[in-house]
Amino acid sequence: MTTAMVHQWADVAATVYYADKGEIVAPRHNHGDYEHTTACLAGRSLVSIFDGRPARIMSPADGSIALPGHIDHEVSALEDGTIVMHMMSTIGYPAGYPAAARAADPKDGEHGGVIFANAS
Repeated sequence: MTTAMVHQWADVAATVYYADKGEIVAPRHNHGDYEHTTACLAGRSLVSIFDGRPARIMSPADGSIALPGHIDHEVSALEDGTIVMHMMSTIGYPAGYPAAARAADPKDGEHGGVIFANAS
């Protein structure tokens, strides 16, 4: 089961995900006006950015990549023990972020600046 820990310092939030092979770390979503970065700290992850570019396999050697605002993206684990970290500035986000996003129900649409693709 994917688990996440959120670490906040000043205006930066880092969410660290622990996942096993085949688990979705972050379901397809976007962050409206806000971009963030993703990095694979252990194992391998598959990063899909839905703007026409091919999905990218990431490992710790790859550093981080930026996930643009208003563009849907999804991250999944390709190996057991995969650790992925997302970092973003929380300036301009609603009060309570990232807690609001962490508690979001994808069926409810937008929470804490996160807009889920499967919201209806």
